[in-house]
Amino acid sequence: MTAALHRRHSPFAALLRAEFLLRVRRPGTLIVALAVLAVTWLMIADPASGLTLLEANKHRLAYSSGTLAYGSAAMGSVLLGLAGFYLARGRVQEDLRSGMAGVLAASPVDNQTLLLSRALGAFAYLMALAGVLLMGTWALHALRGEGPWLPWVYVEHYLLMLVPQLLWTACCATLFDAWAPLMGRRGDVLYFFVWTALFALMPLNEHLQGLNASLLLDFSGLATSVFALAQQLGTPHIAIGGNSFDPNLPLRAFPPDLWTLPMVAWRLGALALAALPLLLALPLFHRYRPDRVRARSAAAAHGRLGRAVAWSLSPFTRGLGRLLPLVGRLPLAGVWAEGMLSLISQPLALVWLVAAWLGTSAVPPAHLGAGVAAVLAGWALWAAELGARDTQQAGTLALSTSLPGGAPRRVLTRWAAATWLGLAGCATAIAQQPALLTPLAAGLAAASAAALVLGRLSGGGRAFLALFLFWLFVAVQAPQVGALDWLGFNGVAPTAMPAFTALVAVMGLTVGLWQARRR
Repeated sequence: MTAALHRRHSPFAALLRAEFLLRVRRPGTLIVALAVLAVTWLMIADPASGLTLLEANKHRLAYSSGTLAYGSAAMGSVLLGLAGFYLARGRVQEDLRSGMAGVLAASPVDNQTLLLSRALGAFAYLMALAGVLLMGTWALHALRGEGPWLPWVYVEHYLLMLVPQLLWTACCATLFDAWAPLMGRRGDVLYFFVWTALFALMPLNEHLQGLNASLLLDFSGLATSVFALAQQLGTPHIAIGGNSFDPNLPLRAFPPDLWTLPMVAWRLGALALAALPLLLALPLFHRYRPDRVRARSAAAAHGRLGRAVAWSLSPFTRGLGRLLPLVGRLPLAGVWAEGMLSLISQPLALVWLVAAWLGTSAVPPAHLGAGVAAVLAGWALWAAELGARDTQQAGTLALSTSLPGGAPRRVLTRWAAATWLGLAGCATAIAQQPALLTPLAAGLAAASAAALVLGRLSGGGRAFLALFLFWLFVAVQAPQVGALDWLGFNGVAPTAMPAFTALVAVMGLTVGLWQARRR
């Protein structure tokens, strides 16, 4: 009977199912799903608060099925397009750590089948997260909706907005895992810039002059749909997210026929282009060759560029190395040493630190919050690495437990090091605006604790990185929502927010210490 069951399932179907289940069963998946639900409730604001999901020239669009479906799908497409990449990738590292890499390299499964199953497995996983977003929006429709619940309207918007974006994200994750030079942090940084560049190239709002070929790169569907929405509402001034509106102006209805046949054709064209990274992955796949990859991909992927950066920064890293013996005599020596080791082992962290100081010094005071947000996006890369360092480097966890203080002390030093690295990056911003110190210190302490907990749960740093960038984008797009401003750079956080985030930091640190003692 077992043999008959195996015959009915092709190797591709078995691989696809395994890829989906391996991602869904990660301990961090539940936390990500809860975060998606929380962000859904925050971005679909209660109109009584003076904020709305969708406004056109200061008119609020009634919370009909069309408004809630389009608004949540648009925000979800953008957010999952960014955070989903970091959630979907990392399977190669899991194979290398678990010993499955050699098994897969020697298996008769061809590269096309393996990569296609990984891309579609990642796509199915991201679609499952989109389903969580949909369920949360339906719950909000029951609570705040101003019209009948039309499930087919939701399905239409979610399919046309999300499918091209999530396929592009899954294929990029597969490409970046398949090509050795992009397997490590270099790939994480590169995708963030690619994602940002795609939005910078999009002809949004008043820059739209009509449907053009650049919209084929609009995987999120935002530019395409905003163009059609502006045409039908008769105004280019459209805002999506937590935006203020004029309550004295009459409500407007969401257009029922937004997705015309030409619009659908553009989305199908974007869907076809979204698979391009998967085609590029086929000739670049390393197939787990030991001379090209190893368990620490960042070290394995050093090429000429990486060596050039390390060489150019070597005087600074050597100088930091000479300071380590002196640091050992200071109070909290482990904290300072942990942070300095991060700067020495990751030379790009030094580049980030200098860029953070120069960038926030040059930013006008009115835009200082945006500069701090950019600094925090870079900090998240190093905080995620600190949080997952013991799980990613073989033998480190066992070694740390044998040292004085054991694993709990290791948790405390890494938490404090991540916090002070964040404060160091924001030093010039704090000097310009001292009021930022309290919310930043409390918020960074909470975020560092979250990095440690998620690093232990997921066995890597990308779960924290995805959630942090997920939140950061929403906070930048909805600067008037005080509940999102727990790091204080928007200047709208409630007075009690620093105390609350400090409490969250203590709770997170307690969980991290419990995890360390349990192991």
